[in-house]
Amino acid sequence: MTGFDGLPEGSYPPAIDPETGMVPMPPEAGYGPIEDLPEGSYPPAIDPETGNAFLPPDDGYVPPIADDQDWGDYSWDSVNWDNSAVEDNFDWGAVDWGDLEWEGKNADAEAIDWGAVDWGDLEWEGKNADAEAIDWGAVEWGELDWEGKNADAEAIDWGAVDWGDLDWEGKNADAEAIDWGAVDWDELDWEGKNADAEAIDWGAVDWKDLDWEGKQSDAKQIQWESVEWEELDWAGEDADCKNIDWGEVKWTDVDKKAEIEFEKIEFSELDKKDFKSLAKKFNKRKDLELGSASSDKLKGSKKSETMIGAYGDDTLDGGGGKDKIIGACPESGGGKNEIDEMTGGQDKDVFVLGTEDGVLYDDGKKKNGKKDYAVITDFNPKQDSMQLHGDSGDYFVDDRQKNGQGWQGIVYDSNQNGLLDRSDELIAQIPADLGLRDSVLEKSIRNADFI
Repeated sequence: MTGFDGLPEGSYPPAIDPETGMVPMPPEAGYGPIEDLPEGSYPPAIDPETGNAFLPPDDGYVPPIADDQDWGDYSWDSVNWDNSAVEDNFDWGAVDWGDLEWEGKNADAEAIDWGAVDWGDLEWEGKNADAEAIDWGAVEWGELDWEGKNADAEAIDWGAVDWGDLDWEGKNADAEAIDWGAVDWDELDWEGKNADAEAIDWGAVDWKDLDWEGKQSDAKQIQWESVEWEELDWAGEDADCKNIDWGEVKWTDVDKKAEIEFEKIEFSELDKKDFKSLAKKFNKRKDLELGSASSDKLKGSKKSETMIGAYGDDTLDGGGGKDKIIGACPESGGGKNEIDEMTGGQDKDVFVLGTEDGVLYDDGKKKNGKKDYAVITDFNPKQDSMQLHGDSGDYFVDDRQKNGQGWQGIVYDSNQNGLLDRSDELIAQIPADLGLRDSVLEKSIRNADFI
């Protein structure tokens, strides 16, 4: 709008007071000539039908800023956020963020377009830093620009964000809008009672956003001893554990007492160095025994333990306690070309022959799988149980015993025809000298823990 020729009929051109940013009401006779307007004012037109002031068509609109501006009284909802005027003329470092109203339906935080904020203008350090005054839970993270050289994420000092302000749960949580791969993890404060790592809900981090590879990857910047593993989601198709590259975790830094569900990690992502670090640290625990990339002999204690043989032909003996015994890597393809011997020992033990990912000891070949299986040396159906993938209709007992010799096989019936054929998989053998009837073993299959 360049003049007053195109004003709606009945409109008048009021002045915007540059000191207050407010439009004063005209005197009864209206304003006189334009030279009567306050110095520095811009005369927009007010539509008499709506009462709304028209914004200039070409160069955007930023309400005037007084020298002693109270930013809580600033007309944030009048800013034309879609125009370059904000980017070109607004000094975000001059905003006194402590003046703003952060909560409520009409809060200033609701009116600000957070993607238009020039985060590089802000003061990030010190007692009176802008970052200290911002309510980070009121920031609309979804409005930010996350990618590119000049992205908002590059300008934010992530160590100055008060992570405790954020909303971590729910469909519209802040954590859902943040691109976790754009967070500069090495800027965080990792140590101490009030560390950023303590305030972050690690279960709300979208791990698949992270950059896992390379010298400067997110995985290299995270201090793994500070991760609260118990906050992670360990179950389900999109569980956190499925989105972590376990080969990029620095195991030497992980706390020995970390509440990691090791039967849910991808052992196939680990290398020999990782296995060495795992055994050195975690096998000192009384509730865990981990194997390696080769054949191992694992001996349990009198305590209840989880034992994982991983790769190779392993021998696992639970000893006493209620043990969970897994001879192979507990993931898809685990147990291929392996023969593992599992002994539970005293008390109630669980022998794992399947996981969420699938059936263990399945080589994927149509040869009955007689070259890879587990041998359960002391299965006692009165106290022990099995963990299987699928449901009871997927398995049957193949009797290969005679006169107390031989074995009974637990077979994965891939085509569910109840007959042993080339498409089926032998996954476990029960020695005949245990004297178990087929019907007893079949009942144990029906009562197995299916996953």
